[in-house]
Amino acid sequence: MRCFLIAISVHCFVVCKAEQIGPSIDTIVKLPEKYIAVIQKKAVDLEQRLNFKRERFLKNIIKHEQRLKEKLKKKSKSTSDELFGDINKFYSVTQGQAGKIPQINQLTRYIPYLDSLSTSIAFLQNKYSVTNISSQMEYMASSENYLKELQLSFSKAEALKDIVSKRQKQLKEQLHKFGLGKAYRKYYKQYYYYKQQIQEYKEILQDRSLIEQKAFTILRNLPAFQRFMQKHSWLATVISLPYEQSAEVNLQGLQNRIDISKLIQSKIDAGGSSSSIDFMRGGIQQARMKIKQLQDKLAHGENIDEELDIAHFKPNTQKTKSFLNRFQLGTNLQSSKANGFFPTTTDIGLSIGYKLNDKGIIGVGGSYKLGWGKDIRHISITHEGLGMRSFIDWKLKKIFWISGGAELNYKSQFKNFDGLKAYSSWQRSGLLGISKSYNLKKKLKGEVKLLWDFLSYQQIPRTQPLIFRFGYSFTK
Repeated sequence: MRCFLIAISVHCFVVCKAEQIGPSIDTIVKLPEKYIAVIQKKAVDLEQRLNFKRERFLKNIIKHEQRLKEKLKKKSKSTSDELFGDINKFYSVTQGQAGKIPQINQLTRYIPYLDSLSTSIAFLQNKYSVTNISSQMEYMASSENYLKELQLSFSKAEALKDIVSKRQKQLKEQLHKFGLGKAYRKYYKQYYYYKQQIQEYKEILQDRSLIEQKAFTILRNLPAFQRFMQKHSWLATVISLPYEQSAEVNLQGLQNRIDISKLIQSKIDAGGSSSSIDFMRGGIQQARMKIKQLQDKLAHGENIDEELDIAHFKPNTQKTKSFLNRFQLGTNLQSSKANGFFPTTTDIGLSIGYKLNDKGIIGVGGSYKLGWGKDIRHISITHEGLGMRSFIDWKLKKIFWISGGAELNYKSQFKNFDGLKAYSSWQRSGLLGISKSYNLKKKLKGEVKLLWDFLSYQQIPRTQPLIFRFGYSFTK
């Protein structure tokens, strides 16, 4: 009996000690093995893209300022020299890098998910060191370094954006005085798209893969990780408040929430009228709305006093996306009833489109015509033809688009590809119509099209002039 009690006491001690240290290694190894590799790949990729965009933007903005300086010099040489001076010296350019920017050694804009990633790696590194799993230590350390480099790249990008933001406000007033508003607009567009590009990269960072979602699901359920996050995250170190501290503690020289509530209540009681209370409530509601507006602006990394400098400027959101991310894959179906010449058929189409801007898409595609036979009693699967397509879609209003295109269709049965070489057997189609798109998921859209083939009247045998298609499109 005594041995049994001793064994229970030892077990309770071990459990309590384990809770103090954190979760067991068995819990930690449940994290996906590819989690660290995914984080490393994302960090390296984004860092390279941020640095490339920053260097290219810096070169372009210097070229723009040099052009503006020359144009202003023709109007007023003294104003040009005073306003621009030595442009290269202003940006401290050394081997294509801004000398002012690399001095930054910490994150100047808080990015919540980047903070979570860094803290999760630090937490895992801490737990592996406790359990002496040296095989993972170097891997964890390299991952931590990649995330630090990414933090530094974001800080450099934000710093350059802030420098140019102040600079363009200085240039705006003087350039407009001398009638150089058009030249200034080109300068401002460079700055605007660079600002949007940084925001685009933040969204890419926060787009979690399935592995990241699974890993954070595990970590969030660990009390040890929650405590670690409260003590060692970037935000916690900036605020510098111990996580155990109560929210109601009275800090010296500051009024807490309870004191402020008592003060407001005493003022209301002194007033005694319902109108005073209603006025107070209205003021609080307005204050909340103002705070919400400021939070929205800060969340997008914008300066509060920044306004749209260019009238009638409609940004192209596709401009900040990479070349590959501007492509859109699509598929559609089109069915035709049997007639004297053709059996019942279904056209299965595949396409790839390139987004010129937010309103226009051009692309090419192909189709395969599958035959089903004359009717339900005579079903026969046959190869009834192939098609090559080109198309253009232009947004008309909201979810409606004008659609057009040209096609070449081989509308005869074939058993091998040799029969497709005869160009005379291919029929031309010219299409014009309207389409409607609707969102199904974040990256999936449905669409229906009603098209008029205005070349169908020249075809022998004549094909149907009206074409109805429905399908789906996929974007990154």
